[in-house]
Amino acid sequence: MIQHHRAMRALGLVLGAVVAIGACAMSITSDGLHDDRIDRTVRPNGPAAILGDSVGLGLVVSGWVWSRLSQDGWGPVRSFSVVGMHAAPESKTDVNTVAGWIGTFRREGLSPKVLVVIAGSNDVGYPAGGVVANDVLRIEKAMSAIGATPTVWTTISHPNVGFMNAWNAALRDVATRHQNLLVCDWAGQLALHPAYLAKDRVHMTLGPVGGYVAMRQFVAACVKEAMTTP
Repeated sequence: MIQHHRAMRALGLVLGAVVAIGACAMSITSDGLHDDRIDRTVRPNGPAAILGDSVGLGLVVSGWVWSRLSQDGWGPVRSFSVVGMHAAPESKTDVNTVAGWIGTFRREGLSPKVLVVIAGSNDVGYPAGGVVANDVLRIEKAMSAIGATPTVWTTISHPNVGFMNAWNAALRDVATRHQNLLVCDWAGQLALHPAYLAKDRVHMTLGPVGGYVAMRQFVAACVKEAMTTP
């Protein structure tokens, strides 16, 4: 986990240097613990958004899912990922949540036609995180804030298999009541390709043939499915 955060911080500093010379249509702020970016270019599919935890941060910074959405015709593309992001507030001072940030995006003027969510690994660390019913409530609160926006939400990996299974089961349960929620079963892909998974069993491996690159391809396919399935 520490090595992962150090690597992300180093890459974030490099990205920060890129921002200084970037075009005004694009803005990137990244420091290894969070990544905040927008590509304001308008494209045929319309606006898209990404909300992620540290896995989502890796998917954006190392897997370049942000660029893949642009290549697939989405734009503007707004992304915010931060270490500790989770579904819904656990307290009044809890700010880095999917429920909160979708509201921030809309207040900034971006109402996405599709939302990609990479979150859940932190939620299971809260009280009763291994209880499906409790995780259902957390996801339902996020979906209440998301509303009718088509949403692609990835399943999680976690070293505690019971917690992992509870969260993923809760996500599937919520999807039965929200037609706009597509469960993108990345955990199923990890079961088939364990080499994609880092040693902490939460994050993905780096590099051109690493887990984040494979995850980018998988998530892009889920987005396409979400937008073509009646």
